Amino acid sequence: MTDHNGIPVFLAPTAANGQVLGAITFRVGMADEDFGNHGITHLVEHLAFTGVLNSSVHANGTTSEAYTCFYAVGTADEVVTFLNQVTANLADLPLERMEAEKDILRTEATSRGGVLGRAATVRHGVQGFGLPGIVELGLNRVTADEAASWAARYFTAGNAAIALALPEVPEGLHVNLPPGDLIPAPQVTTNPITIPTPASIGVRANVVAIDAIVERSRAAWVAETLGAKRFFRELREIDALSYNVDVSVKGLSTTHDRFTITADTVSDKAEAVAGALVDTLAALALGRFSDEDFEAAKAEQVKTWSATDIETSSILSNAINYLWGRQTKTPQELLADIEGVTRQDVTRVFQAVRDSALWVGPVASLEWAGIRLVDFTSKPTSGHEFPQIGASGKLVVSDRALSWVGGDGSALTVPFERVAGVAVFPDGGREVVGLDDVTISLEPTLYQGLTGALASALIDSRVPSTKIVPLPMRRPEDIPSPPEVTDEVPAPQAWAQEQYAPSPAYTQTPDYGPAPDPTPWGYPSTPYSDPTIQTYPMEQLIPTQPQMQVMPPQAYPSFPTAQVSYPSQPSSPPAQSWPSQPKGRSSAGLVGWIVLAVIFGMVAAFSALFVIFTAATWSDPNSPTAFWVFLVLLVITGIPTGVFIAMAVRWNKR
Repeated sequence: MTDHNGIPVFLAPTAANGQVLGAITFRVGMADEDFGNHGITHLVEHLAFTGVLNSSVHANGTTSEAYTCFYAVGTADEVVTFLNQVTANLADLPLERMEAEKDILRTEATSRGGVLGRAATVRHGVQGFGLPGIVELGLNRVTADEAASWAARYFTAGNAAIALALPEVPEGLHVNLPPGDLIPAPQVTTNPITIPTPASIGVRANVVAIDAIVERSRAAWVAETLGAKRFFRELREIDALSYNVDVSVKGLSTTHDRFTITADTVSDKAEAVAGALVDTLAALALGRFSDEDFEAAKAEQVKTWSATDIETSSILSNAINYLWGRQTKTPQELLADIEGVTRQDVTRVFQAVRDSALWVGPVASLEWAGIRLVDFTSKPTSGHEFPQIGASGKLVVSDRALSWVGGDGSALTVPFERVAGVAVFPDGGREVVGLDDVTISLEPTLYQGLTGALASALIDSRVPSTKIVPLPMRRPEDIPSPPEVTDEVPAPQAWAQEQYAPSPAYTQTPDYGPAPDPTPWGYPSTPYSDPTIQTYPMEQLIPTQPQMQVMPPQAYPSFPTAQVSYPSQPSSPPAQSWPSQPKGRSSAGLVGWIVLAVIFGMVAAFSALFVIFTAATWSDPNSPTAFWVFLVLLVITGIPTGVFIAMAVRWNKR
């Protein structure tokens, strides 16, 4: 490692094909953002490419959870020119391109989707390492000054590292960035509702996925290789349940990795796929794999790290490890570590996967396997109530929290101190998103007494302005409306297995359908795209997602590109789309109930008077008979009177 203008530079011999790899990486990513500015790092990345991509050199960038990388592959002069241009743009952002780049990011987001991002958001919450699972709504709020300040803070010489497949720093390299400090990677948060694990959530998808956290070790690499072959053999070759089975290990922090397993499925086989995954993982966690499979997995890892160009292909990983504060080892040291991995080490990795697993997929329940269902519900707050029109739910707002309470008493609650953000429509509708991944919709059209101005006074005033994100105008037909009022009492809404219907402010998954043919990751710059969950097609929200590029595998096989995806956010039942526009409440029924109550009430009143009179003149021979007659008449008319009064009151409250 050497130095260039205060930036560490990792050098290596030029690749055998004569192509030079050059990259500059910064220790900043989506996990450094929050709901209110989510997407700002991706925006800066795009602005840095202004005027750069018109050349013939192959160049690209990626924004991951905790780092942002710009790289190019070409001749030495082309790579040097690329690095000089990108860093010049970072030092002086071309902010006149900001709105145009925002539109490009919104267009880019339309192809994103997947269950692993959903799992990350549920596991970590709507913050830090959970943000890659939601759309970049913060782009609707971020200003030019904020983008410039973000670049000045994170895209500095002290927070960067350069990787060059050259024996020495070329004379033409002029990377001049403002000084700064190396910023530590953000802490990995854990959503309280996911404790304890293993746990599961249900989503409508064509994939069953497992998201787990394991200790960072060479044994995890061997387990990745062994598990990929074992799960493929069980689910594809033996049971014929899945076409594509993937096992992946990605860096999460200096001490831990994210271990994921995905298997595609169709709706009628989802339970079987989940069962096969459970059984196979349980067997691996008990060490039930052959010595031949174990030795083959080790041999494959040894082969990777014994390649003749391993020094060149690992320089980018070395630069990223430096920024993360991880220990950087030579290929020879890594080979020694891999050779020392034992069967027990790999077994412990699979045990950690089993114990920390968060299961996501179209499966109603895995409780038969001892895997609990994640419970998003919580105790409701007490305060001002807004009854839901045409349904049995209600909103409750207090000084400390917002709750949605269903007809069965179950509730979703977002304390104001744990609000991740509020997405606001111009028509007054709002999506209040909690750090615990609970979203409550406030739609003035669905609740008695609720207006946009009142929602602003009750909600926005209790949330920092940096967390309030404006959304584009909705079409009239996209604004939810209550159902037509009828005499029939509406049944409580059926909640999805994931417990809450998807909110249109984010994304929505399709109904079950045939599993798509797997699309291989393209070379050299096809972004990761999981077609098994699609983004909700709402033009007015213009959801955005960060561009995750797959690095050329033969150039740098150990580059830990984050595998993230962007599925739906959960939301409360009120965030559904109603079939009709709101209609006025009929007064004919109310008048009818009042007329009946008056008629029967008058008869009951006269009967009561005669009962009292005959009781007072009981000595008269005719009084006892009259007493019992009027008493019976009082009962016959009094009970319906009470019923008619109750119906009139209920009708008036609709």
